[in-house]
Amino acid sequence: MNKYWLENLPISHDTEEASMQYQYLSEFLTTSPDYVLCGDIPAICGRLARIYGEGFQEKYFTESNKLLMANAVRVLMD
Repeated sequence: MNKYWLENLPISHDTEEASMQYQYLSEFLTTSPDYVLCGDIPAICGRLARIYGEGFQEKYFTESNKLLMANAVRVLMD
């Protein structure tokens, strides 16, 4: 996982780009959790919690990313 990509999330200045990045991150996390959650697990999970905390604002939700984001958070909870 490119740590620089995660360090630049969440995107808050461009809602369209943010929605796409949340969707991409969620797809990646649900299909390849071991790749995303490698290294310092508590730090990565903390970072992802902050990212999704921002992402669950209504302005970033689209019909295509709501379920994906919820499933990604379920992966984090496991």
